[in-house]
Amino acid sequence: MANVSVLNTTAQVSGKTLCVAENDQTVSGAWTFTGNQLFNGNVTLGNAAADTLTITATITSHLLFTDNTYDVGASAATRPRDLFLARNATVGGTLSVTGVATLAASTIALRGVTYTLPSADGSANAVLQTNGSAALSWATVGFQPRIITATVFETAARFATVVTGGGTTIYGVAGAEVNTSATGTSSSITTMQMLRANATGGVLTGVTGVWGATCNMTELGSDFHVYLGLGSPTVAGSGITFTPQHAGFKITRAASGTASVFATQANGVTETASSALTTVVALDQLDLCLVVNSASIDYYWRKEGSAWSAVTTLSTNLPSLATEQNMAIAVSNVSVASRAEITVKSAYYSR
Repeated sequence: MANVSVLNTTAQVSGKTLCVAENDQTVSGAWTFTGNQLFNGNVTLGNAAADTLTITATITSHLLFTDNTYDVGASAATRPRDLFLARNATVGGTLSVTGVATLAASTIALRGVTYTLPSADGSANAVLQTNGSAALSWATVGFQPRIITATVFETAARFATVVTGGGTTIYGVAGAEVNTSATGTSSSITTMQMLRANATGGVLTGVTGVWGATCNMTELGSDFHVYLGLGSPTVAGSGITFTPQHAGFKITRAASGTASVFATQANGVTETASSALTTVVALDQLDLCLVVNSASIDYYWRKEGSAWSAVTTLSTNLPSLATEQNMAIAVSNVSVASRAEITVKSAYYSR
């Protein structure tokens, strides 16, 4: 039989067992179940859009969906309305939000970093900035006055040059050509004073400073040291010592091997250097840039006009800042009779 009418009042089934022995039975009308109920097999509740299922009790065990074929709500018209969760929710696939997503917490975790959000909106054109410890705040981006010292090395009068052996520096339309000649134990260093050192410090003091230069290795000797940047390393025909206070880039080569570029900085006692940033061959054009922060220095490079590199940040053995007011370009052939030359077309410092 397709339909069975067993009883028609709740009083008649209260405290009793209702048993239907055949499949595909329909129970119609309003039913109230008290106590524990057990349904085995497939159970369909409602067959029309107007039917409702009301549960006023507490669900004390897991509500499990064991089939990934069906959705909770199949379309915009039949999706559930509000969903309230007192604890955590884990989404294994893609989370799509078509309305407004409201985050009431003061923190949000993105890719393993927990950020603290501002408590209110910022002013017009403000941008979010981080303090380096994942605390976000609004900052106004506007005009920032800067002082820029720049040169194209057109005359020797502005620079101090010290050479050993057959080292020379030539100033002219090509820029500063700093070379060792092919005489063993040759070197040359060219410096330019950008600020006068005083009690409050020199170039690397306090505010963010930016240094940059465009250069190329005009002559790639078999063995050499090159330095470009802020401060004044110790330069001799036997090599460049990179422990005096400085922040910049060095290019080194030994026994006709690879010529590699490194970021370098030192506090007057110990040098911190990056791993090799890139390699160069003769006439490769390099753009170099460093940014001095309060507790670190960021280094960037690009070759032959390509895109700028990712940042390389060094935060140990920072210069003490009070005495480094020079920009320097130096080359040494490390006691090998092989000519090395770097040509610096332009350089600048701003703060």
